[in-house]
Amino acid sequence: YYSRLRAEDPVHRAAAGFWILTRYDQVREALRDPRLLRADDELPGGAPGFRPEGKDWLEQLEARATTLAGRAELLGLTKLWMVNLDPPRHPPLRRAAAPGLDARPEAIERAGEATLALARGFRDLLRRPGGPPAGSLLARFGAALPESHAVAQAILVLFAGQETTAGAIANGFVALERDPAARARLAAEPELLPTAVEELLRFDGPVQFTLRVAGSALAIGGHTIARGDYLALGVAAANHDPERFTAPDRLDLARSPNHHLGFGHGSHACLGAALARAEAEEAFAALFAARPGLRLASAEVEWRPGSILRGPVALPVVG
Repeated sequence: YYSRLRAEDPVHRAAAGFWILTRYDQVREALRDPRLLRADDELPGGAPGFRPEGKDWLEQLEARATTLAGRAELLGLTKLWMVNLDPPRHPPLRRAAAPGLDARPEAIERAGEATLALARGFRDLLRRPGGPPAGSLLARFGAALPESHAVAQAILVLFAGQETTAGAIANGFVALERDPAARARLAAEPELLPTAVEELLRFDGPVQFTLRVAGSALAIGGHTIARGDYLALGVAAANHDPERFTAPDRLDLARSPNHHLGFGHGSHACLGAALARAEAEEAFAALFAARPGLRLASAEVEWRPGSILRGPVALPVVG
């Protein structure tokens, strides 16, 4: 599907009205284009941001959580996440952090309840006598931001660091299992780990799309993108663009250079990229050292529903 879009309609207007970009050069340029924003509330007259303030901000959220619609609304807390903000609000949040999704109704309900539980936990840590542990990222957020914003960033870091890294490791394991020659090479040449991790992120990374909204009219690939139009930037499709990568559908653990877009690009490039790389390297090194015979229990892998993040529902193994 991605290859067909790249070849036939790389700037595709979906039936729902948003745009899908699938070519590497266009996705890369869109990621760094300041006219493409992360939040529609940056547009004059756009949707109002969800920014509960004051000491009772969590109570405001809890009051909305009595219905399914309310639980969906409280997920508006994510509008405070740094990845969903644009300058001038985004850079200070990024500087504060530097030192240190499925839309089914039942999923929205569970996500709302989980978000509230996390928010309560982080809020209680911020309010406890003496505050959160000295030097922790939460302490940094608490010192630099209003309480509700500090909690939102803490939830973001937890989600981003867990879901995407777990997906990267699981997807990489599946890719190696499906290419025995590549797996055998990595086991025999552990010095390939750094380039292997980059290639696994390119080949089947956890992030499929990232979203933007046009802050002003612009042209992409001969199409006029109107102000307020939404764009889905196909990171996974771009990472398989034959105009950028030789034999893109081949897993080449020694591929270099490998300027994939798995960590984004531009001002919203992944803040935790270095940590994610280190975690993946450690995971695969430990796998081959401690459990060299570990294999998938079944050739069939059930993937989580949704088009933004990709990862298995579960990954039963043997050995």
